[in-house]
Amino acid sequence: MTQPPPHRAIALMRESSRLYTQLFGKRFKQLDLTAEEARTLAYLSASEAISQRGLADLMHVQPIVLSRLIDRLEAGDWVTRQPSPTDRRANEIHMTDKGRAAARKVRAVNDTIANRLAADLSAEELAALLRGLEVIRQALDEVR
Repeated sequence: MTQPPPHRAIALMRESSRLYTQLFGKRFKQLDLTAEEARTLAYLSASEAISQRGLADLMHVQPIVLSRLIDRLEAGDWVTRQPSPTDRRANEIHMTDKGRAAARKVRAVNDTIANRLAADLSAEELAALLRGLEVIRQALDEVR
C-alpha cells in the first residue's frame, strides 16, 4: 500500500481544525465565550491556580495572547488574577464560581463532540491517529 502524500494529511488536519473551531464557537456563543476563552477555562479547570506563564506554556500560546484572553475572562468575571505567593513578579489565575460552572459546561460539550467524532473509528484507528498527531505536534514544536 502506498502512503498518501503528506500535504493531503496536513490539509485535512488544517480543515478539520477550522471546522472543529467553528463548531465550538457556535456551542460556546450561548455561554458568551469565544472558542479560545472556552479552551482557556478548560485548561484552568485542571488546576486550582496556575501562573500566566505556566498556562501559556501549557496551551502553547504566546504570553501576550494569553494575557489578552485573561483580560477578557477577568472582565467577564470568569477568572481573577492574584499575586503569586512564591514569586512577586508573577500572577496566578484563579477561576471564579462562574468560571468553574462554565468550565464544566465546556468539558461536557467537548466530551459530547469528541465522542461523536471518534464514534466511527475503531480502537486501532484512534490509536494510530493519536500516534500520528503526536508526531506532527512534536515536529511543529521543534520547527517553531
